[in-house]
Amino acid sequence: MKKLLLITYYFPPEKNVGAIRMKGIAKYLPVFGWEVFVLVPFVPKRKEEGFNIVETPLLFKEKIKYLIKEEKFKEKFLYKIPSYILFLSSLRGIIPFPDRKIEWKFIGSYIGRKIVKREKISAIISSSTPVTSHIVAYEIKRDFPEIFWIADFRDLWTQNPYLKYSKLSKRLQKKLEKRIISDADILTTVSLPLAEQLRNFHSKTAFSIPNGFDPEEFDFSIEPDRKFTITYAGSLYGGKRNPEFLFIAISELLKEKKIKEEDIEINFYGPYEPFLELLIRKFKGENMVKYRGNIERKEVLRKLKASQILLLLSWNNPEARGTYSGKLFEYIGTKRPILSIGYKGSVIKELLEETDAGVHCSDVEEVKKVLLEWYKEWKEKKIVSYKGRELKINQYSHKTMAEKFVKILERK
Repeated sequence: MKKLLLITYYFPPEKNVGAIRMKGIAKYLPVFGWEVFVLVPFVPKRKEEGFNIVETPLLFKEKIKYLIKEEKFKEKFLYKIPSYILFLSSLRGIIPFPDRKIEWKFIGSYIGRKIVKREKISAIISSSTPVTSHIVAYEIKRDFPEIFWIADFRDLWTQNPYLKYSKLSKRLQKKLEKRIISDADILTTVSLPLAEQLRNFHSKTAFSIPNGFDPEEFDFSIEPDRKFTITYAGSLYGGKRNPEFLFIAISELLKEKKIKEEDIEINFYGPYEPFLELLIRKFKGENMVKYRGNIERKEVLRKLKASQILLLLSWNNPEARGTYSGKLFEYIGTKRPILSIGYKGSVIKELLEETDAGVHCSDVEEVKKVLLEWYKEWKEKKIVSYKGRELKINQYSHKTMAEKFVKILERK
């Protein structure tokens, strides 16, 4: 069996959405003949089983934090880190460039080299964000140039519209990005527009491999709620993902007496967002809109499956047209109708039209039309019917995603 090193800062039980893509790769590459070793920072009480996980030891300051929380602490690491590596890592972490995880560079690359040598690794996939994962891969590639390296971008680096740099920082980041990625053999990202941006910036081959969902994670015995529930899961990114169009549409439908307030329940799961609270008050939605806070991912999936409608929000900005919301594919996996609100020409709109998993709206009138249609159906049948096209949706499973990586790995 061929062997691959997956370099990622996030892997379950980490709640970062990027961990889901990484788990899918690690779980399904072995189906196609690749043994995967996952290089990650240490996370207390990691319970994910069935993976070859190699955790890097804690840095000094992280160890102190952990010791405060845990009475007994035993390091159970495959490799011990020389003191000079720990010192360099701590020193490097003083200046958070290119990101705040850069102190992982020395430890990650040190242990990564050990794994490559011991296991005779023939390929690497590094995934960002953080971009430090690519820097770790770059350091390993310099010592083992024969290794085939795929640099995977869940989010772009200097081309990311969600990140703002000063002029000087942007210039330095671009220079560093070009130097680091120059040694990568192939680039991958989550959509065609982003792949095009990578090709243009790096003059390298770049493939689109969208995120996916794992059908094994969903409980399809769960019945939808009796109320007309609309559920959102995830961050609102300080208002870039804005539910205001939904609130306006519901407010107008209430005034027109086409829907009833007591029938509606809108649930938000995720980190607290002060602007959401202000928005709820502005539209007098306290009786309908509930902020439910952060809950475990398994419970989130259950709540999504039980909802009549899943709310997907994306930034209404042309710069974000190539960005899939991280939750989109989990939403697809639940097989419940999706109401998407965002930029009119986005890849999300294209995917929903391809799969019939939901409807994408870019203005209030479109939202009103879809909501009223689904509300009428719910009043009649007590369920909003799901019309997704199974064959198209299965193209976005984690197994299919992994197979696309395999095709790249085996064409080298």
